[in-house]
Amino acid sequence: KAARKYYKTAIDNLEFRARHRALTNLAQLALRENNTNEARELLYQSLLVNPAYCQSHFLLGTIYLNEGNMRPATEELKKSVQSTCVGNVEAHYKLGIAYHQQMQLDQAKRFYERAMKLHRNYSEAINNVGTIHYARGSYRRAVSTYKKALQISPNSASIHSNLGTAYFARKRYKEATEEYLIALKLDPEVFEHRSSFGSMLQ
Repeated sequence: KAARKYYKTAIDNLEFRARHRALTNLAQLALRENNTNEARELLYQSLLVNPAYCQSHFLLGTIYLNEGNMRPATEELKKSVQSTCVGNVEAHYKLGIAYHQQMQLDQAKRFYERAMKLHRNYSEAINNVGTIHYARGSYRRAVSTYKKALQISPNSASIHSNLGTAYFARKRYKEATEEYLIALKLDPEVFEHRSSFGSMLQ
């Protein structure tokens, strides 16, 4: 509440052209309180003040992504990785997800790899590159990619499950069973999260 009051006071006292940061901070507070509609409206206001403010584009893109609206998510996230936000690892990763969900696999892989370049131990991005190899029938590459992700996140049920699926596709049934059992031990509901890709995005 104190933070909300501070940012609202800041908005009232700042010049119009300088209000975008306070509006975006208020939007972040609204998102933490699960007030998505309020956050969206605040971000719209922020972008009216400064249409190039990449953090507002990133948060708006994240809202669209979480709602499953992939086209507007892609457009907003594309803006968030330009210019001053080029180093935003999560923006590159989420843009990869938006492209992935639209089955634009080359673009998805491109942005996952950008995220991995910015953060070499980004296991979620590595896992998702593995799902692209799997979707393309490159099961050997999928296996090696999932193994790389597990070196970073050995307790990830979804990555163990994905590795099991890749082993199964290669007819390595013993290894597949072992990975599935590990996944189930880590998360008994792991298979309920499986996507239409046959493996799980993170």
